[in-house]
Amino acid sequence: MDTIPAIIRACVFGSGMGLLAVIAFRWLFLLPIIGGNKEQEWAVFNPLFHRLQHWTLSLLAVQLATSILWFWLVLTNISGEGLYGSLNLKMIQIGLTQTSFGMMTSIRLGGILLLGAMLWNLSSERWYSQQVRSPLEWGAGLLVLSLLFLLSFMGHAASSLTPGHFIHLFSDALHLVIGGLWPGMLLPFSLYLDHIRRTRWKVEMKLVGEVIHSFSNISLISVGLLILTGCVESYFTVGRLSALIETDYGRILLTKLILVGIMIGVGFRNRFHLKRQFLSQAHGDIAKVELIKALHRNILIEVCLTVAVLVVVGFLGMTPPPYHASFKPS
Repeated sequence: MDTIPAIIRACVFGSGMGLLAVIAFRWLFLLPIIGGNKEQEWAVFNPLFHRLQHWTLSLLAVQLATSILWFWLVLTNISGEGLYGSLNLKMIQIGLTQTSFGMMTSIRLGGILLLGAMLWNLSSERWYSQQVRSPLEWGAGLLVLSLLFLLSFMGHAASSLTPGHFIHLFSDALHLVIGGLWPGMLLPFSLYLDHIRRTRWKVEMKLVGEVIHSFSNISLISVGLLILTGCVESYFTVGRLSALIETDYGRILLTKLILVGIMIGVGFRNRFHLKRQFLSQAHGDIAKVELIKALHRNILIEVCLTVAVLVVVGFLGMTPPPYHASFKPS
């Protein structure tokens, strides 16, 4: 297993989930909870809006660069001519037009460039600081969702010959999209908590409590759906429990499950300990600021674990699943 291709693959998936997460955080939390308040209170969050807008453009740049690198690595494997030998117009044309991976890459690269133009236009209007969604923002959000959805057509689910592979493909796509909500939204949530920590006396703690409560509920639902879709994926890729120990794919998957289990444990502590204390009427604003600091530290731990999970997912995508390897089409 090569580390560099795994990291590139992790960056493609991570940046795609991150783009969805940043937009979803605005739509699900900032606009409904904070956006209905006075412009003066909304303006307190301008530094946060600037950071999130910057993250959106940075994630888009990572998505474009790593998608090109991913195609280059696949093209190298197809041609067998090495990294530089595969960089000729004829080979690139064959890769883009005569392979399913290449055709999907062409569609995604076109979508990424279109999204870049849309976000550049939105950035000139300071879209993240607006209290309403523009039609262009709606279009950008749907395009981000589509780009993430299309990644499922470039992995094991798309190449599966097992019975019911369409269910596998749909489950894989849903798994990716839900991952953009949790753990994806841990990134913008950590930036939000950091902003609250810095401007603690300018923000109404009641609004902070509403954001924390809503984030906790959506995270809980997302975790349940991730477990469900993950079980479906495991059925189609692993096939049997013993394969978790006996095969390379199973052992890598087991590593991912352990990391996700630790993340869920940290999340449950946040929900049933820190969140309950924060929402308790017995704590004043000074005590709540300390709870925000503790919650922020835990969220950063989850963000670091998410990065580790993405790297593991990168290795999973390069390892043949045991059920695929053993299945012989009739």
